[in-house]
Amino acid sequence: MSVRLPHHAASVAAARHRIRKAMADRHVGRRLADDVSLVLSELVTNSVRHAHPLSHGYLEVAWDVSPDMVEVRVTDGGGEHVPQPRGAGADESSGRGLAIVTKLATAWGVEDGPAGTTVWALVRANGLHPAPSGRLKMAR
Repeated sequence: MSVRLPHHAASVAAARHRIRKAMADRHVGRRLADDVSLVLSELVTNSVRHAHPLSHGYLEVAWDVSPDMVEVRVTDGGGEHVPQPRGAGADESSGRGLAIVTKLATAWGVEDGPAGTTVWALVRANGLHPAPSGRLKMAR
């Protein structure tokens, strides 16, 4: 499933709402649903803050849901730098998003393509299974 959302801060809540509904429809457990919602929120927030929109001011959010695994993808127009976790100081109010993604996701990565830059994350129940192969610039 995928949706186009405005490249705007309000899209964080819209993306979270849509993924929650998709997970409820697929009977995903509460802990996995909570983790996925937080991961997607962080990816959309990073897109809005640090990347350019796709054409016409949008970003694309996509997901694949199964009861024990969810993959989320956020595609935008890319930014000045490849997304990577950074160390945020104790008094900084931002800068922890990809550290949270790293903690909750089994794997995550970045793919640059002709349609834009996609940051993806794979969140599995209990985080016990290895990530699929074949991804570009895999982080972790």
